[in-house]
Amino acid sequence: MNTLKLFLTLSLLVSGGMESAQACKEGEEEFWENTEHRSLSGFSIALQENYLFVYSDKSYDYIAIQIQDANGLLYYTTETSIVSGEAFVIPVQQFPVGTYQISFYTGNKQVTKYFSV
Repeated sequence: MNTLKLFLTLSLLVSGGMESAQACKEGEEEFWENTEHRSLSGFSIALQENYLFVYSDKSYDYIAIQIQDANGLLYYTTETSIVSGEAFVIPVQQFPVGTYQISFYTGNKQVTKYFSV
């Protein structure tokens, strides 16, 4: 583990990335305030009873959402818009007990999260 840390630190120093990483960390709040130009990110999910709540810190006019189980069986798919800070609710009461992945697609970008019912 220590060898890996040393290698990563040396790689950052050699590539000049340490200054950028430090600057990003120090100004992180300022850097992330403007979400307008960020890539597909910032999704969070919360399972409450029979519903999966999807939240985003950025609004999307068009986004495709798919939920599939560990075997790749598709249980849910939709194309919708998402408003920043508002919940998009997906009923999951008909899903069998198991682990699922939810994927968000827009353009050529994808984000995947996992949950269990």
